[in-house]
Amino acid sequence: MIFKVSFKKDKKFLVRIILNDGKNVWMTTTENVVNWCRKKPFKDGEKVDVNYTEKDGQYTATRVCEEGKGSDTPPPENNTNTTPEKTTTEKYKGTNSNYSTGYMKSKNPEESRQIRALSIFSSVTQAVQALAGHVDLNNLGEVIESLYDRFDKKLPKVK
Repeated sequence: MIFKVSFKKDKKFLVRIILNDGKNVWMTTTENVVNWCRKKPFKDGEKVDVNYTEKDGQYTATRVCEEGKGSDTPPPENNTNTTPEKTTTEKYKGTNSNYSTGYMKSKNPEESRQIRALSIFSSVTQAVQALAGHVDLNNLGEVIESLYDRFDKKLPKVK
């Protein structure tokens, strides 16, 4: 395989490689791999070994190293910046409800109620953080109660 270029575009990390069959492809990768390519530095046209996967025409590189030296790259990161396989909306399309929520899947009704309440409190906490500086501290309790009531009305009830 032949290395062409590596760079960051928006929040994606990309590597361009010419495969052994002559196919010129862009591969998504991690920041770790792009930084490694720059540190080495690999030059345009240099022969390299690439560990990659291909799914539905999309290539993902996990390692890039000098030809014949498969162990000289750092291990791939656990958290990658590649796009997920499906977004939440796509994942639950075709189900009976718009979104499938975790608390509705539990078989224990009491546990479901607790999970639902914690989900609402989490949403309220995030909303209060977003409103920091815009809400009078004397009215904070009322704002929290009001947000909780609004989220409570919007989420499906536990059966």
